[in-house]
Amino acid sequence: MELISALQFLRLNEIPKDWVDAVWDLEFTEEKPLDDSIEEELHACREDAFRTLYHCLVVHAADQQQSADAASLNVWAILGENGVSIKTLVAVLSLFVLVAKAKDATTQQRVNGLYSASLYLLLLGIPGSIANKVFHEVLLDTCCDLTCLCWPHDAGKKRKKEGQKGSRGKSKRSKPQQKEPSEMEVDEEEGVDFSGCELVKIRNAVAVLVQSLLRLLQTFPLTNTLQSADNCTRIFIKLLYFEPVVGELTLAAPRDVAELRSIPEMAFYGLKLLCDPKHGDQKKSLRRLFHHLLYVILMMDKSSGRQPSPLVLNQSVISTRNQAIQFVCHCVEEQKELALPFLQILLEHICFQMVEKAEFRSNGAQAVGMLTSEMSSTDYARFVKWLSTCSRATKMVHRLFSVDVVMVLLKQPERSPKECQDPELTGFLPHKFLIQDLLFARRVDASPTVQGHALSCLAQCLELPSLNATQAVHNLFSATGNPTILDSELPEGTNLHQYSQLVHVSCSSWCVWFCDLVPWLCF
Repeated sequence: MELISALQFLRLNEIPKDWVDAVWDLEFTEEKPLDDSIEEELHACREDAFRTLYHCLVVHAADQQQSADAASLNVWAILGENGVSIKTLVAVLSLFVLVAKAKDATTQQRVNGLYSASLYLLLLGIPGSIANKVFHEVLLDTCCDLTCLCWPHDAGKKRKKEGQKGSRGKSKRSKPQQKEPSEMEVDEEEGVDFSGCELVKIRNAVAVLVQSLLRLLQTFPLTNTLQSADNCTRIFIKLLYFEPVVGELTLAAPRDVAELRSIPEMAFYGLKLLCDPKHGDQKKSLRRLFHHLLYVILMMDKSSGRQPSPLVLNQSVISTRNQAIQFVCHCVEEQKELALPFLQILLEHICFQMVEKAEFRSNGAQAVGMLTSEMSSTDYARFVKWLSTCSRATKMVHRLFSVDVVMVLLKQPERSPKECQDPELTGFLPHKFLIQDLLFARRVDASPTVQGHALSCLAQCLELPSLNATQAVHNLFSATGNPTILDSELPEGTNLHQYSQLVHVSCSSWCVWFCDLVPWLCF
């Protein structure tokens, strides 16, 4: 009876059947006006009432996991025996959800909507929900979307002060500054200011909704609702930026979703759950997951189907990118052979979608280095072979970025040819190949930018701790009685004798000599 008592504040017995039918006929796409007196009483409901009902359903969901279907059947039996219409309950919950979607929704409306969405997801996760006609794909997607829709887009910038007064007195004011276009757009989109306490309330309600979604994904298969699976993936990707993660990121599956401390950690766990076989073909799930994580790693915005655009780099963006890389490595370790083909595709897309800005290239190259460390020597050699082709691509940025990637790979321990299972790929493992066939080949690139960058990096190779890398550079410039690799492409005005002088100096000072002897190479 505790559950029935907790439901009383929704006044389900007073809701007209015609209104309920109309809401279902509209498929939860728009608000349907309710009798004014009833609607006012519903909107006056406080957060405590929703929280009490939520905890009642959480207990039933937990019992269901421990005792098979007995507890879950009991929920529907209790509701039926007490004359509670499931159809009416879902319709009333949808009313709160649709009100909370509005850009001008108040704090209370947003919190009530978030809890209502959580209640719907909890009901949906109890076995028997399909038979009792709780499921509706549109309402499911709307409830999931509420995690992002209810959170103010500019919560960190635009905030109402606690106890803010409407007037500042008669003191002389400075002339207001003209608003930037982006500011004006924000004001038009969301005309409600929120205090710090209000933001905390909304954040906590968002966390409850995300936890409810995780509980749903643990039990309710999305195999037949692939659009919902895609929508959940998109939402979890957005939630990675919701707030900073304090301390170390936790990627291990929790005993209870309530143990997850931050919303980004919940989002990563949600992405992991979506790769479970119960939600569809794992290969398709991994492909979808890595596709979305690509833009997190690239630090680009690809929302609303627009062309990817670089984000403004800050600590939050960089931290989220690092966590995404850590998560990909975690997935590869767990899924192993199943995930490796998609890791190769992910690496190729990082290289092909990289922008020219130096800071993005530097971070991207580091990402490639971390991800290739998860590869076997055979897969690594296959990637280096592909990178060799990329280094000769038509677009200048591809050739430029390949140089950055080579420098990161040269800092990793050299892999032994014995570890490669494909004899045809063993030649791509030594550092010598990276230096002589990828890096040194760019010295005659059609772009002066690529030329300069390649030659600057070539000089830096002399400072690498790898003796093989140093020896590879040494061999490029060593003087022998036979023609060398340089003979056919010596710059005009220089000769092999100038290069041969480098052999007589220590490796630690080669970089300086290289610039002194061939000044035209360094610009």
